[in-house]
Amino acid sequence: MSLNMHLAAAAFGIAMLVSSPAEAQTETASGVAFFERVEIGGLDIAVANVFYDDRCARSDLCFRRNSMAISVIMFTDEGLREVVLTLGEPASVPGGTLTLTNVGAPPKESGAIPLKEYRLELEYVPADATNRREGALIPNPRRLPLGSDRSL
Repeated sequence: MSLNMHLAAAAFGIAMLVSSPAEAQTETASGVAFFERVEIGGLDIAVANVFYDDRCARSDLCFRRNSMAISVIMFTDEGLREVVLTLGEPASVPGGTLTLTNVGAPPKESGAIPLKEYRLELEYVPADATNRREGALIPNPRRLPLGSDRSL
């Protein structure tokens, strides 16, 4: 082996030692139905409720907040915990963040969307990856204890 190859191998080894650890991978659960129990990011969860679905069929004529929020139940060793997820907003959960990224059912002009039509997509980002992203994430302040009668 030539001196240049030895130097290159040594430089590569040093770079591997001083580089940051491999970034944790995000996990996605797609096609999640209401009341279906799924595991994502080591969390055992079930989507339990629609708090509101104010998405607009035509955004050019929309005077509502054009958003959606759901309730997710986490099954933990300590018991049940409820977390509210708002479409596109990361919520703080044990070990990282959980985000409702897609609803899977288009909004309707009028009338409720049957729960069976929703096919939700959830994304879990581990804390290691969250801490490396631009800007700090603020924990979701809308977390409610299970059985709470408080409304949003």
